[in-house]
Amino acid sequence: MSSKDKDKDKDKDTKVVKEEKEHKEKETKHKKGRDRDKDKDKDKDKEKEKGKEKEKEKEKEKEKEEKEEPKEKEPKEKEAKDKKRKRIFTNELRLMMYGFGDVPNPLPESVDLMEDLVMEYIYETLCMALEVSAKRGRLITEDLVFLVRKDRKKYTRVLELLKMHEELKAARKVFDYDNETLGANLDDNE
Repeated sequence: MSSKDKDKDKDKDTKVVKEEKEHKEKETKHKKGRDRDKDKDKDKDKEKEKGKEKEKEKEKEKEKEEKEEPKEKEPKEKEAKDKKRKRIFTNELRLMMYGFGDVPNPLPESVDLMEDLVMEYIYETLCMALEVSAKRGRLITEDLVFLVRKDRKKYTRVLELLKMHEELKAARKVFDYDNETLGANLDDNE
């Protein structure tokens, strides 16, 4: 081989070496860039996880506060309700509780609790009756009878009370009529 050929081979070798070096440098830069991107992604993921953890902690704190707050607020709200609302069934409930096996004078708190339950039941029943009567636009007795029709005990008791109410109404009319005629007769005698 001639010296020219050797020089050409050296030039080719140096070019190849240079190209390989450049290629390796590009790859390392590319790898470093990918590594940086991965590091950035990892940092972002860590930040997201930290943010999620903070949110979870805040939610837990809120739940704890909500659990604690109602306990503090309930007595105040109950006291306000008790002051606003007149106790209607206290004496009757006290007697009913005694009739069902409680002591002769049950605790006022027990009677109040029973009255709250009774009032809530009455309220819910009337709301359902209003839904039934929405087509007519007014609430009638038959709406309540319709609501209790499936509960045999309540249904028979409601019918019994309605029958008794009609009998009392008729008796009052007779009594009022008798008093009016008696008063008229007394006026005639004088």
